[in-house]
Amino acid sequence: MNPEACRSVWVSTAAHPMSSQELDGIVQHSKDFNPSVGVTGMLLYHDGNFFQYLEGPARGLEVVMERVRRSRRHHSLYIHFKGAIERRHFGDWSMDVADLSKPRTLKNAEQLRRLEQAWHNGDTTCVAVRLLLNFAEHMTGIGHWGQRPA
Repeated sequence: MNPEACRSVWVSTAAHPMSSQELDGIVQHSKDFNPSVGVTGMLLYHDGNFFQYLEGPARGLEVVMERVRRSRRHHSLYIHFKGAIERRHFGDWSMDVADLSKPRTLKNAEQLRRLEQAWHNGDTTCVAVRLLLNFAEHMTGIGHWGQRPA
């Protein structure tokens, strides 16, 4: 197992409906903390459901996941899978969020378009990208994020 290339994918239910400000606060807190343990990822939110993909060193993921487990912002945490990967796919990302509950905003479209670009640029083995896009499509019914919103 490459200790620098591990992942964790989880879902949970928000303790209450999250405002854009609350989601931005979660992401800012993650951006402030996660680099200290080498963790990057993407958080999707839709009508009270969280879906997150994290990458980083095994120990860093353990630290972040413990913080996630202790958080009172959500409940019913379910870890889909965790473990080693051949290489990191989002090593140059910090942390970002797309709130899929909102109308298709430019910010959300840009985040998901970034995922689609990773998928279409030949990285079709990246399970992370496909999982994030599948969640976005399932929750919104929108299957193609490559176009700019009207």
